[in-house]
Amino acid sequence: MDLIAPLLTMVAVQGWAALFVLGAAERMIPVVPSAVLFAFLGAGVASRRWSIEDALFFSLAGGLCASTIYYWAGTRIGEDRMMRLFRHVPGCRSEGFRNRVIDNAATFSFGMQLMPAARLVGPAISGTLGVRFPMFLITTAAGIALWNASFIALGYATFAGIVDGANATIAVTSALAMAGVVQIGLFALLKRKKAKPE
Repeated sequence: MDLIAPLLTMVAVQGWAALFVLGAAERMIPVVPSAVLFAFLGAGVASRRWSIEDALFFSLAGGLCASTIYYWAGTRIGEDRMMRLFRHVPGCRSEGFRNRVIDNAATFSFGMQLMPAARLVGPAISGTLGVRFPMFLITTAAGIALWNASFIALGYATFAGIVDGANATIAVTSALAMAGVVQIGLFALLKRKKAKPE
């Protein structure tokens, strides 16, 4: 059963507002599968339900709005309360963690958007530790744009390459599975390189 085609039609009826809401929901609701969502948007581009410009712009705008909400929520939490919470998280217990985030604020804000779980809490941490808002906004937007564009491109390439009558759901799912294998392989390679003695 092909689930993608009817969903594309349903979302296309709502126009750019649906793209914005999907982009925001992906950043605010942990259970929303990010890679699947943006591959779905790419499939919509390939089937001409919406343009590539609309998919990129409105999903970025939605994601950035959601991240900004988390940033401002972080400023309300306060550094002392956040640091007390970090005492229970391995690798984040020392003052050194705070200093590393502040000293590398741009890299932190950008990098958090490329990590599936961390991208949800990264903006709140940036707000709590006082990362300057203009820097947060620019680097977070760049990270979101790279993440979204990568999977939109994957969905587009996969959907555009299937023959008429083929099951789009199976095709896109297979492409995402291959992307996941590549991602795991790269992570293992980087971890092995990091653990290798100088």
